[in-house]
Amino acid sequence: MKIAPSPIKPKVPPPPGDPSVFYFGVFDGHGGEDCSRFLKENLHTYIEEGAKNFGLGKQEEPDECEKIRHDTQEELVAQWRDTVGGYFRRFKPDFGPIADVEGVLMYAFLRADMDFITKVGTGDEGESAPETIDNGNKTKANPFKGGSTASIALISTATATPFWNPSTSATLITAHLGDTRIVLCSTETGLAVPVTTNHHPSSPAETRRLRRYATAFVSDSFGEERFGVLANTRSFGDVSQKRLGVSAEPEITRREIHPAEFSFMVLVSDGVSATLTDQEICDIVKECKTPDEASKELVEFAEEVTTEGDNATAVVVRLGGWEKRGVGGEGYMGTKDLRAWRRDEALVGSRGRRM
Repeated sequence: MKIAPSPIKPKVPPPPGDPSVFYFGVFDGHGGEDCSRFLKENLHTYIEEGAKNFGLGKQEEPDECEKIRHDTQEELVAQWRDTVGGYFRRFKPDFGPIADVEGVLMYAFLRADMDFITKVGTGDEGESAPETIDNGNKTKANPFKGGSTASIALISTATATPFWNPSTSATLITAHLGDTRIVLCSTETGLAVPVTTNHHPSSPAETRRLRRYATAFVSDSFGEERFGVLANTRSFGDVSQKRLGVSAEPEITRREIHPAEFSFMVLVSDGVSATLTDQEICDIVKECKTPDEASKELVEFAEEVTTEGDNATAVVVRLGGWEKRGVGGEGYMGTKDLRAWRRDEALVGSRGRRM
C-alpha cells in the first residue's frame, strides 16, 4: 500500500518571523497495509517528539539533558538486541550527534520500527498467523505483518517566508529506506537531480554492509537480486528478515537550496520509478499546470505504459523555480518522443492481449 501524508501542520500558527518546517512522505507497503498505515499516522509524531525530547535547537543544554539523550539511545539499542537480535547484536547504529536533526531522524526511524514490530496489532481474528521474532534465544509473536519502504523530506526556512517563494533559501533534509524515491528538478538545466538511492542487494554500499553479516544472496526468476525474501535491504517491519541485516536505519541527506535553484521535488513509489526514468518523471511534471495535476499525470502515465500492475504513488512539491520549470535545458521536450513511443507501444500491446 502506498500512502503519502500531508505536511505537518503546527497546532498553533507560528508568530511572524518564526522559521517553518514542512514534512512530506511516501510509504510503500508490502505484505499488507499495517506498516505503511502505521507510518502515515505516526512517523511524523516520532520525529516531533524526538526533536523536543532531545532539545533540538537549544543553544545551551544542561548535563542532565545530555544524559537523558545518551540513556535513551542506549535503551533503544538494548531493546533491539534483546527483541530482534541477529544484525543488531553485532552492529550499533551510528546516531551521530543526537541533538542534530540527523540524529533525531535516525532515532525516530528506529524507535518507530521497534514499536511497530513489538506492539499489539489491530488485525481481525482469523487472519493468517503473525510473523515471529526469533533472535536465537526466544520466539515472540509479532502482531503486525509485512513492512514498508519510506522516503520523507523536511524542508525548513530561516524565517516564516514559505520555501516555495522564489527569493527564499531553504534546507532540505531527507531520510530514506528502500526503493521509494525523491528527485529534484534543476531550474537552470531542467535536469533531474536524484536525492535518494535504492537500497537493493545490488547496491555496492548495501552489499558491503550485508556481506559482513550474511552469506546468501539469491536471484529470483526475473534475475532480480534478493536478500532473504526481500528485494529491499532496508525497510520498516519485515521482522523475520531483521536478524539477517535488513535494517530501518535511514539514509539521511542534507542539502542547502538557493533561491529558485530547483523548480520542484517529486516523491514516488517504485510503481513509478521502476517504470519511468528520473528525467521522464521531471519532464512529465513540467508539462502540467499544478503539482496536483502533475502527481495524477505521473501515476496515470506509469500505469499506462507498464503491464506489471504495481500500485503507483507520486507527490509533487512546488519549489521556488516552479514558474520557470519549462525554461531550463530542453524543457519537457527532452523525453517527449520517448514517452510518445512508450505510450504507442503500450497501446499496441494491449490490443494484442485483447485479441
